[in-house]
Amino acid sequence: MVTVSTQVPVFYLNTDEEDSAETSHFVDSQDITTVPHLTYYKEGETGTYLKKGSEATVDEIEIFLKTGT
Repeated sequence: MVTVSTQVPVFYLNTDEEDSAETSHFVDSQDITTVPHLTYYKEGETGTYLKKGSEATVDEIEIFLKTGT
């Protein structure tokens, strides 16, 4: 999925419904401790994550997706 306003690809993983070893490994390897969780990747490398999570406004999410910060 690509967000319309930012043209940034967004991939969604429902960890509540996807209970597999691969999912568990991904969550552990990315140090995901809360859900929802939004991580910014650039050129295959982990950048940063949106620290406010579900408390972020739409504007804050758009800025995060555009800048990765």
